[in-house]
Amino acid sequence: MFWAELVMNGIGGSTVAEAKRRLSLSEVNFWQRVIDEHGTLHLGRRIEIAKMTISDATMRAAGWRTNPYMFTIFEQEPVVNSEQLKRMLRNRR
Repeated sequence: MFWAELVMNGIGGSTVAEAKRRLSLSEVNFWQRVIDEHGTLHLGRRIEIAKMTISDATMRAAGWRTNPYMFTIFEQEPVVNSEQLKRMLRNRR
């Protein structure tokens, strides 16, 4: 998924194979840190997340009890099972 995201956003080449040939390890690490820190590079998804956040904040300010994912088309609410939750909490320490 990581390589496809780079290629879809014009980083490294027009195919996954081309991006793997063209990008150095330091460039790959740089883009991985950017994605980890700031989220997806896909502009459409970033706009949808911003719209979701603004809509949810507006509705909550008006007194509604909402879930931010009620305001999205493509973003799906993350599903975390009990094992993943335990692992995440264990790694926080």
